Amino acid sequence: MQEKCPFCYVAQSMNRFPLKYLIVIILVSLATTVGLMLFMSSLNKALVSPEPHYDIIDFEFAFTEERAGIILNTWGPELEREALKSLYIDFAYLVSYALFLSSLALLVARSRHAHLQRVGVIIARMPWVAAALDAVENICLIHVITASTVPAASVFCAGACALIKFGLVGVAIVFIVVGGGYVLTKSVNYSRMSV
Repeated sequence: MQEKCPFCYVAQSMNRFPLKYLIVIILVSLATTVGLMLFMSSLNKALVSPEPHYDIIDFEFAFTEERAGIILNTWGPELEREALKSLYIDFAYLVSYALFLSSLALLVARSRHAHLQRVGVIIARMPWVAAALDAVENICLIHVITASTVPAASVFCAGACALIKFGLVGVAIVFIVVGGGYVLTKSVNYSRMSV
């Protein structure tokens, strides 16, 4: 008797989770993600410094203490406080986007296609790893803002976490779009054949 892979077992048990609850989780996490994104966007608009323009993304990817120092000096104390607000709110946002993306990946993984199930179970974990990296990044950036001198290790750690985080989120989004498109195409073709 051929044994099934552990991912297939997880995918099968995942399919027993009621679809209506998964849809509710997706809709609530979508609303929360969009709401927090809009709120943070308004905060980040206030954060953009005068010439030269530095925003929170520039700060995340500073990588060196010199560049982080330039950004902080350009911002000044008032914009540093705005950056801290944005970073604290990001702790709620990271939970929201991780739940949204992982739920969408699980929805795609519920397809009958075994490969999508196996890959989807793995991909569904990536947003949570990204969220953990986002939390570490936020802690490092808060440390950079509140420290008396710019700590090089925290600046580099924040940049590395941001880079990996965006990569993992990107992979999850590609899986959701491509896998979701495949599932929709197959279900449309199946419904046409059954008519």
